[in-house]
Amino acid sequence: MSLSELAAASPIETLRAAIIAELKPRLPGVEITSHPGKLDINDVVAKAVVAAPGVALGWSRFRSERLLDGRFDGVMEFAAYIVTEDYADMAAQRRIPRDALAHGIGSRILELLADPDVSAWEQAGIDRPMADPAPALTPMFTSRSWDAGTAYYAVTWSQRLHGLGTSFFDRPGLSGRIDEDGNGVVALGEDRELPVELAAFLKDEEAGQ
Repeated sequence: MSLSELAAASPIETLRAAIIAELKPRLPGVEITSHPGKLDINDVVAKAVVAAPGVALGWSRFRSERLLDGRFDGVMEFAAYIVTEDYADMAAQRRIPRDALAHGIGSRILELLADPDVSAWEQAGIDRPMADPAPALTPMFTSRSWDAGTAYYAVTWSQRLHGLGTSFFDRPGLSGRIDEDGNGVVALGEDRELPVELAAFLKDEEAGQ
């Protein structure tokens, strides 16, 4: 596969863009942007990532769980990094502390994650946020970032993506499908030979029982 094909096959960018598209209209006045991974506290202090109040959406880990037909489910661990400063609400003529503002933004994201319609992000093949570990809002700032006038929090959650990759039977030279009977025995058509990868997988599964 070419580099372009590898990038196109990755669900990460499509899903991240979909999440940002859902968050933006539901967090008015908050800048929502993407981030390639974990956020460094030095970047927060330097205000080089996102303007406050803002949310930088990244991810910290992607775990795969293989399926019987050669595809895999992926568990994506997301992090929405919240950056805030003390906010002057001119209409109400009051000052909102940066930690209270961050908690409000984070609580709103947690509320959206609990909504089954919103948290599917208009995407197929994705589960609701996992209950274990449950979505969480965590303070991440240090005394250095606080002294610089910035609060830094993170909302973290995980979601499962189904049926990634290519099935053994979707590859060139192979056809058919896998059926499983009540005993979990894989049955193939009489004119089929078990693919080498599938035979090895079944052997590993049997050895682990």
